[in-house]
Amino acid sequence: MHSRADANENAHNVATDKNLSPEPRPVARVVTADAETGEAIENEARTITGLAPDKFESRYLHSSRWADLLILKNGLPPLHLVKTGEEYWLAEDTTGLLVNVANTTLRKMGLWTFKIRGLNHHTAAARAGNFSPGSRVLLVREPDNEHDSNAVAVHAANVSGVVGYVNKGMAPGIAKALDAGEQLTAIALRGSLAGRNNDAVKVIATSPKLMAHLQRRF
Repeated sequence: MHSRADANENAHNVATDKNLSPEPRPVARVVTADAETGEAIENEARTITGLAPDKFESRYLHSSRWADLLILKNGLPPLHLVKTGEEYWLAEDTTGLLVNVANTTLRKMGLWTFKIRGLNHHTAAARAGNFSPGSRVLLVREPDNEHDSNAVAVHAANVSGVVGYVNKGMAPGIAKALDAGEQLTAIALRGSLAGRNNDAVKVIATSPKLMAHLQRRF
């Protein structure tokens, strides 16, 4: 006959064994704070968890599928905006997978995504500006800028004054579009409310028609 003390000891041993040898819990989905590094973090997670590639479910649309899925349909990209965490992401319509906003395919579809540069030189305006996800952002050409003839300044919609600039990689294309008279609508994908530090603001800009398409209820 087993005593209550024996039962308690057995229960303790079982609990201890579980603590010493926990069942592995595979990571099914990984979301990174920065879309540009998404695939690198996914690969790291595979190494840590020991999951085979075919068992790992990513929330990102892999670059090998961009050519097949990221194709304009009736002049519209197969994308929509979704709120994930504290920022907006682009998601592919048929799969729901998140799209790396740094890929060049987006520019071919008329979508410009960039991080505002120079925020640290305009801290007062940047802190006063509302860059919460979804808030309107203004793009202003500065063709006479002494440092860069393709300069495109960024303003928050709620305050006056430059908060930063479109980075040099995106500036020539956006400048060309603005100089040609194209109307671009821009919103913050990542940022903070007015009164908070805005040191890493990400923006998407496109035509009003495409922006309405991206913001549609999906």
